[in-house]
Amino acid sequence: MLKPGCKVLEIGCGKGITALFFARNYGCSITGIDISPIQIASAREMAKDENMVGETSFIAADCQELPLSTDLFDMVFSECSISLVQNKKRILDEIWRVLKPGGKLTITDLIRSDNEVIKEPSEAAPPFINSLSLKIITSIVKSMSLDVIKKAIRDIPDFPKKGIIFKDITPVLNNPELFRKTIDILHERYEGEKIDKVVGVESRGFIFGAVLAYTLGAGFTIVRKVGKLPYKTIKKSYDLEYGTDHLEMHEDSILKGERVLIIDDLLATGGTCEATAHLVEQLGGKVQSCAFVIELTFLKGKERLKKYDVFSMIQY
Repeated sequence: MLKPGCKVLEIGCGKGITALFFARNYGCSITGIDISPIQIASAREMAKDENMVGETSFIAADCQELPLSTDLFDMVFSECSISLVQNKKRILDEIWRVLKPGGKLTITDLIRSDNEVIKEPSEAAPPFINSLSLKIITSIVKSMSLDVIKKAIRDIPDFPKKGIIFKDITPVLNNPELFRKTIDILHERYEGEKIDKVVGVESRGFIFGAVLAYTLGAGFTIVRKVGKLPYKTIKKSYDLEYGTDHLEMHEDSILKGERVLIIDDLLATGGTCEATAHLVEQLGGKVQSCAFVIELTFLKGKERLKKYDVFSMIQY
């Protein structure tokens, strides 16, 4: 679908991350427009630093007043920018003008699951206009997003003990776009699984778990180390990659038969998650899945959790 030299227009390109990904990996000729001159300036700077195969051009403009030449595009896409415009017919008519016969149009948030793919957006649209395969574009951009998230995670040697290389996710949390995309990917993975309760494991599991529970419309509960919870608890021991500890959960936090998603930032040996799953099952819950932002595959934690469904976003 995306071939070297293919002319692509991105409306609402922001800093040009997606556009540059297409240019770098597929050799596309990219034109990006965005209403923010600051975003466009950033995109142009990024283009200078990238090893581009395809040509790139970034323009500061209102998407309702496309400063386009007579060139026709093979594809037009937008991450929500067109969907937010009140006068959609005006912008769509402009798009039909600049799309080649057989050209493709997608209007979507490429990461979220509530995608709106426009197949027949306007009576003015000629019959040859149709939508780009959503699966293809979503797969491409999700892969790009995971790569950006992975690059943001930094290694901290000898923490919390000598010989341990700690994966620090705070740069991801500090960046609103990366944090949003992390939650969006997790949400898309579990949206249709009717999760009743999300269990966040101390402590970084609280960060991702609480937000994910909100997006899924589920309840949220926590698993903590001994002595941290105020009410009656049940307890389970577990092994860390650098020691041994215990976890506790309130005895009324899970109802019998509830579908439970366990989430933590990192899967190492799997001991923490296994202990959490035992606590959930002790209270009568069903562990639907175990989710992690990071998986250290060389520690083989997934094998320890083989009786459960396990999902990890990023692997090392």
